Amino acid sequence: MTAKQSQQSVEQRVVSLAQQGYQPSQIGMVLRDEDDVHAVNSTIGKSISDILEENDLLTVPEDLQYLQKKAQRMQNHLELNEKDHSTKHELELTNAHIRRLAAYYKRQGTLPRKWRHK
Repeated sequence: MTAKQSQQSVEQRVVSLAQQGYQPSQIGMVLRDEDDVHAVNSTIGKSISDILEENDLLTVPEDLQYLQKKAQRMQNHLELNEKDHSTKHELELTNAHIRRLAAYYKRQGTLPRKWRHK
């Protein structure tokens, strides 16, 4: 197999895994464990996120997405446990972290300027 073909096959594999619902970090682990590609960036010269952006498969950065899920879990918990003050405080801290991270991604151009945390 030539280097060009292997580059194309790795890119196709990344795209197919993303279409199956894998996150970029999960794609990296699958490529490492199953396809013996230890570093996508050094293999094809692009990161997994760059490949996903080229194919319009990357919406919200992974770290921001996980923080949003964490905040949602906390809100669900607070609906059942209204007097849990430590979780209320942790939710405030998590929301502040989301706002700071979103401001960074907006400055970098990763998120659209009108993006808002729900």
